[in-house]
This record gives sequence, C-alpha cells and structure tokens, in this order.
Amino acid sequence: MFKRICYTSVCLLLQLIVAAQNTQLITGEYANRTVAHVLNAWSEQWSLSFAYDSYELNQYKGTWRFVNETPDAALHALLQETPFAFNRVDDTYVIFPVSDISTQVQSTTSHRSVLSGILTDRLTGERLPFGGVALLASGLSAVADEFGQFSLVIDTAIDADTLVVAYVGYQPFKQAVQWPDQGMCIQVKLVPISTFLKDVVIRADSIQVPEVTIRPLYAQLNPSAFQIRYGLGEADIFRVAQVLPGVSGSQEYSNGLYIRGSNSDQSQMLLDGFNIYHQDHFFGMISAVNAYAVKSMRLYKGPADVTVGGRASGFLELTGKEGDLRNPSGQLELGALSLSGAVEAPLDSSGKASIFIAGRRSITDAIQAPAYKELFNTIYSSSVVYAKDERLNAFEGDFKPSLLFQDVNAKLTFRPNERAYLNLSMYASRDDLEFIYADTTSNEALNVSDIRYNDETAKVNRGIGLRWNQQINSTTETFTSIGFSKFSGSYFSSDSVRNNLFLIDSTQFSFRSMSLKDLSIRHYWQMSGTKHIAKLGLASNSIYLANAYRSSNVAQLGSTQAASILTLFAGDDWHLSKRWSMNYGARFNYYTATSRIYAEPRWSMQWMAMPERLQLRFSAGRTCQFIQRSGNQNLYQNTPDTWVLGGETMPVLLSDQLSLGGLVHRGNWSCDVEVYRKWNRGQLVNPTNMPTPQMAWGNSNALGMDMMVQFNCKSHRAILAYSWLKAVSDYQPWLSGRIVESYYRNHEVKLNYEWRLRSWNVSIVQLAASGTPYTSILGTHTLALPGNNQQLLPVMGDVNTSRTDWYLRTDLLVGYHWSWGANRLAVNGGVYNLFDRQNYRGMQYSIQRNSSTISDYTIQQRKILMIGRLPSIHLSWQF
Repeated sequence: MFKRICYTSVCLLLQLIVAAQNTQLITGEYANRTVAHVLNAWSEQWSLSFAYDSYELNQYKGTWRFVNETPDAALHALLQETPFAFNRVDDTYVIFPVSDISTQVQSTTSHRSVLSGILTDRLTGERLPFGGVALLASGLSAVADEFGQFSLVIDTAIDADTLVVAYVGYQPFKQAVQWPDQGMCIQVKLVPISTFLKDVVIRADSIQVPEVTIRPLYAQLNPSAFQIRYGLGEADIFRVAQVLPGVSGSQEYSNGLYIRGSNSDQSQMLLDGFNIYHQDHFFGMISAVNAYAVKSMRLYKGPADVTVGGRASGFLELTGKEGDLRNPSGQLELGALSLSGAVEAPLDSSGKASIFIAGRRSITDAIQAPAYKELFNTIYSSSVVYAKDERLNAFEGDFKPSLLFQDVNAKLTFRPNERAYLNLSMYASRDDLEFIYADTTSNEALNVSDIRYNDETAKVNRGIGLRWNQQINSTTETFTSIGFSKFSGSYFSSDSVRNNLFLIDSTQFSFRSMSLKDLSIRHYWQMSGTKHIAKLGLASNSIYLANAYRSSNVAQLGSTQAASILTLFAGDDWHLSKRWSMNYGARFNYYTATSRIYAEPRWSMQWMAMPERLQLRFSAGRTCQFIQRSGNQNLYQNTPDTWVLGGETMPVLLSDQLSLGGLVHRGNWSCDVEVYRKWNRGQLVNPTNMPTPQMAWGNSNALGMDMMVQFNCKSHRAILAYSWLKAVSDYQPWLSGRIVESYYRNHEVKLNYEWRLRSWNVSIVQLAASGTPYTSILGTHTLALPGNNQQLLPVMGDVNTSRTDWYLRTDLLVGYHWSWGANRLAVNGGVYNLFDRQNYRGMQYSIQRNSSTISDYTIQQRKILMIGRLPSIHLSWQF
C-alpha cells in the first residue's frame, strides 16, 4: 500500500511539473534591446533553451512588451520583423534565417504574364548579381544581371509555377508562385548557405560551389566560400578562380590569370565596370583587389556575352560589395602580409542608400615575418643571375628591402525606387619598393667592378565606375555604365660603380615612367519576351599610353599611343522550348588606329537532354583584343609592365574558339566536362623584355579539355579539377618553327577537400601539374678562329622542348571561430606547400669565367625555385 501511494505521488508530481512547463507564461518589457539580449534574458529567467546565432540576432533591435505570453507566441512576436523563424527540437528552440519572397502586382496592358524580380541577401538587403532563376513548369530560365534583377515572360495560359533560385554561397530556394494576368514583381530574399548556432548547425544538404551553369565557358564564384582556403595567409581572389579547371593554379607568382594556355595579358579583370590592368601586389604573389571587397565573381573562359568585349582568353568580372541596408557593421583582418578592415552602413532609414568602404595595407615595414622573407627571397632569387640552385637571402647584411602595398575600395549604392538602381564604385592601390643590393667580387682579374644598386619603384592604380539601371516597364530595362581607370608607374635606379683596378668611382642612373588610361562607356537596352531576351547597345573604349626613358647616357626617349574602339552590339537569348535554348549575337568594332571594322560573332546552343540530370552545350565565337602587354615587370632589372596598342607596330589579336561540353548531376554529385579548340592570330611576344623594336607576333593554337567533379554532402565538400592542354605557337621570322610557350602545362590536377563541423573548418588542397617548358643546353662547340684562336660556343636544343619536373604541392588550413554578442572571431592557421616540395619555375643558364681568357668559361645551369614550406596565421574579427 505504501509503495502504491509513493508511486501515485511521484506520477502526480511529474504531471504537475509538465503542466507547469506547458503553461509557462512570459511577462516582461524590453525597450531598445536586441533580439539576442531578450533571448538571453528568457533563458536565465524562465530556464528556456535556445539555439541561435548571437552575431546575427544582435543586429536587430526593438521594443517589446509581453504579458502572460506562451513561449511560442512570444517568439512569433519577437521575430516578426526579422528574417528569422524558429522550430522546437525536443526542449530547444532553434532559431534560423529563412528565405522569403515578397510580391508586388504590376499594372500593365500586356496580355502576357511577366515575372520579374530582384535577388537580395535576406540579412543585409544587398543585391545578389548573376544568380540562376528558373520556372520548372514553364521550362524557362534566366541569369540575373549585375544588379541582381531578372525578368521572365510566361504565356497567360500558365497562372502558377514553381520558382527555383540558385546562388553560390546561399541556400537553394524553391517556392510555388501564382500571379494575375497583368504580371508580378517579386523580391527573393536568400539566406547564406551556413549559419552556425551554439549547438545546432542548419545547412543545405547539397549546393554547387563553384556553380557551373549550362551556359558555355561560364562559371559563378563566391569569394566568401573560398577566400581563406587558398593563398599565402592572405584572402586572394586569384586563388579562388584557380580552383576551376582551365585556370592555371601552379603559377605561384604572376600578374594575372593564365586561362587555357594563354598569357596572363589575354585575361581581363573588370571591377564594377572599369578595367584593372596591373592586377597584382608583391610582384604577383597576391591579387591587387581585396577579396573582402568583392561580393561575387563571374569567370568566362572564352567569348563572353555580346555586351562585353573581353580579351582573347576570357575575363574575370568582379562585383563589389554593397553596404548593409539595415545595420552598420565592420570587420578587421590580420594576415601574414597585411592588415585590412571594412565598414558598411545604411545612409537612410528607408533602406534606399548604403555605403561600403574597405582598406588594406601591408605590415611588412613593421613586422618582417618569416612568410614575408620567404616570399621576397623567392622573387629575388628568380630574378637575379646566379650560379647555384639554392634560394638567395636578400635580407643578409645591410641590404634589407622595403616592399609596401595598400589598396582601398568604396561603393555607394542608391535606390530611389523599385525601378531604378545606381551605384558609384571607387578603387585605388599603390605599391612601393626600395631595394639596395650589391654585386662584388674579390677576384679583380675577372671582374674589376663592384656595383651597388639602389632601386626605387612606385606603381599606382586608380579606378572609378558609375552604373545605372532603369526599368522602363515589366519587359524593358536599360543599363548604363561609365568606367575610368589609370595605371602609372615610375622606376628609378641609381648604381654606384667602383673600378678596383684604378680605384675610380662613378654613378649611373636610369629612370622610366609609364602611364595607361582607359575610359569605357556602355549603354544598352534589354527587352524580354515569351521566348526571347534581346539586347541592343553601344559602347566606346578609349585608351591612351605614354612611356618615357632617360639615363646617364640617354637624354630623353618617349612614345605615346592613343586609340578608340566604337562598338555596336546586338544579341538574343532564345528559349526554343523547355529543353532547347540558344544565345547568338555579334559585336561590330570600329578601331580608329586602323580605320577598320572588326566583327565578333558569337553563338551557343544548350540542350537539356535529361532535365536536372544531363545538360549539353556548344559554343563558337570570336574575340578581338586591341591592346597587349609588351613587357613584364622584373625586380632585378627594375623594369615595368608595358603595353602596346595594335595597329601601329603590331596587328590586332584575333581569337576564335569552339567548345563542346556537358554537365551531369545526380544527387550530391556533379561532373562538368568541356572540350575546346582555340586559334589566335597576331599574338605578341617579346622574349628579351625590351622596348618595342624587339617585339614580334605570330599565331598560336590550342586543343584542350577541362573537367570538374564536385561532391557535397552535409559537412563534406570535395572538388576534383583536371585540365589537359596541347598548345603551340609560331613566330616569324626570327623564331623558326612551332614552339611551346614557357607557361604551358600539359596536365594539371587539383583536388580540394573541405570538412566542416560546427565551429571547425579543415581544408586540404592537393595540386599536381606537368613541368614547364625550357630550352636546354646540349653541350659546347669549339670554333676555330684565324690566328690559331678558338672560341667555345654553347649548343642549344630546340626552343622549349625540355620540361622541368612535375609540380607537386599540398596545402593545409585549419580554422576555428567563436561568436559572442555582436562579435565573431575566427582564427585560421595554414601551411602552404606542407611537404616542402622543391618545385621549379624554370631553368637559368649563366657563364662562370675561370680566367681572363675569353674561351675559358663554364656554363652553369640553375633551377629557379618556387615557394617552399610557408606557415601562416590569419585572424578575423567581425563586429
């Protein structure tokens, strides 16, 4: 009996506890408090359990009053004005962001249904450019423009459909939509792909990053997904692009991207409508544009949309970040080479204007970390002529180099109404080098002079872009952009020479300066129909070049070039059916330097062989490149990048390309393959890196294949990229026969694996590439001269027929982050070239004299080393 009474009492007590919990009511008043503060107060006062991202919820403030509210009702009221929802998992309320769609009926007299809209970030209100949009039932698809806008015209017989939106780095969005006959304008608000909570992680099961669309030669990238994975302790947009097949990832230091076997000057970089010519800091080690100032990247590996001219190998289009339209925020970043920061804020309370500012500066003048010394010694060792394979130390003795760089990005966004969009983007960067080194010897019989070199270099980039989009009606809109950029450089060298035999001191100097100005204007109309999206517009590009040189022996030399390209373009995206679509058009360029018209026809076809499973594509097109780089920057010779316009001393570069590819997608797996053939006519070469008289041009052709396999499953992501390339060039008359360019690699394999678990992130990158071509020395030949004299001559092999060893590199990065209040701190530690593989950039030959006799010398062969093992640490603080 006693046991029964105890058992009954315990059951009643448990029921009372459960009933008390179920009927628990919340009462309280909170004035000008954040959502995170309120949740924390509830957790302490009523012992409720919440899982949420405190950093994001601290961005939302308000005033609330609760009187005897249940937890569910109180949470609904608390989150009503925020882009968050909640769900109860056991005894924990999980709070997470959700995608949303808001609609606005448009008034129009058209008998067609028009679905137009804008893609935005759900948390910040920032527009998302180049996202993929599709209607499943209608079979229509589109890519949002650079302002995040899209438009689809549907037959009136269809009054409901399923809208699907995909954007790299954001959760996939799918929702049923219905609209009246007069059409509808929607705003799709997407949520970032991963939101880290205290104990719960909400993430999409499968997402394509980078996203490879059905359009040929095109890939969409999100820097935020990759920026900490690649590089040398610095966030780098070039390392982001190099994850793709067809973009060389083994060029450890270079000015630009090497796309499908073309030199880096044949790839163009656009930032918010203006060109950036000098694309690197630190002599090619990192890109000149701060990765934290870039919202999205669009890479074309061939002839692009008719609205863009591009270069022979393609272009990288960057869209700068916009300011947060809701709350001010900022971040600080400390890398191995630089310190950077960014701030963003709304400029009004109506969500129409915002500003974003980001800056970066090197810390190498204050902290000469091992990473900085390793990188500089690698550049220095590859520039000088030296007899040994070992890497030189430029920091020995008193010869300490000073290499500084800095850049700043700013973007002002204004949206006066739903139909207009305006932004002003500005960019500036500067590189300064001061380097002192010496060439001395103790054997005066062989080298009678001791030389002390003093080099000073300054390189400056400037750019400004104004872009305006105006929607005329539901099917017609206009785009206008004006971009101006300027690159200038000054290079001064002062050499102190001492003759050891006669003890005579002298001073020699040389000075070079160059300036490149580029003004681009573009305006076009876009009209959307049931089956067509037509584009018609005009563009103008004016380029001015100036070079000057003087020295101790030369008074003054200089040259200038100027030309304009006036362009008329038209194109159409034709949706033939649910499975077939076609893009075609042409650009007609009038070039003032030659007074000729150059046509750029472009055509592509896409076929959905198996919807959502198999997609096939084909493209053909031509690109005209009117400016080429005639000289590369060099540390040892203190020489700048120089450019030359076609038409006067060289022809215009014409590039024709064909490609055939397909995309297979099944579950968490996808495979993209593309085969291409490319022909270039009028390609420039200047192997001596000297001024214009040494230049020559010729033809080249390339045959290649790109393949990328992706796997995404919860916490695991893997990307396997493979490129095969066969390319040769023919320069006449002074280079006979067909040669392989020094930057070509026949095979390149890149494996990128990432594992995420809550606050941890681990990335492993493995890269393997075949060797680079070089010209070998087969031996020497003794030439008999009159008077019983002899001359020893080297015997060279065929040009670039030998290759260095395979390039192998493994990178490791481990990251961890904390969140508290409105702050987020991340620490990433990485090792570049983990196994310290000795990779070679190329071969160098020099003469080592054994005596004063002219024929008594030895030919020295030296392997130019790339970067060795390089540990680094990266700190990030968001507030």
